[in-house]
Amino acid sequence: MTRGTPRKKLVLETAAARLECLRRAETVFTVDMGRPRFAWNEIPLREPFHDTRKIELQIGPIDAPILHTPSAVNMGNPHAIFWVDDIEAYDLAARPPVPPSSPPRGRASPVTAPSSACPAAISRSNGGRAMEASR
Repeated sequence: MTRGTPRKKLVLETAAARLECLRRAETVFTVDMGRPRFAWNEIPLREPFHDTRKIELQIGPIDAPILHTPSAVNMGNPHAIFWVDDIEAYDLAARPPVPPSSPPRGRASPVTAPSSACPAAISRSNGGRAMEASR
C-alpha cells in the first residue's frame, strides 16, 4: 500500500474501528488496535465468566486435554490464549487450533511469555513461536 511513497502513517477502516498504522521501516508497521476488551460479554463468550484470565475451554479429549484454561480477550475479534511452558512441545500444524464450539471468528493461541506480558501483544504469529488460527 505504501511501497514507493514517503508516507509514514495510514488509517485502515474496519467494520469495528479506524486503525492507525505507523511505518517503522520499509515493510514494518505498528498498529494501534485500541483498547482490549476483557468482559465476557464484550469478547463475546456464550456464558458469563467473572474472570476471563482463565475460562473453561479445552482442546482434546475431556479426560486428557491437549490445551486447557485459556485467557480470553477481544482485540477486534475474540482470542483464546493458551499459556504453556514450552511452545516447542506442541505440534501446532498437526492439530486443529480452534475447537468447534468456539466463536466463528475466534483465535486460539498457545504462547509462552513472561508473566507481565500482555496477552494481546504476544498472541501474534512470530516465526512459529505462537499460533493464531482464524475460523
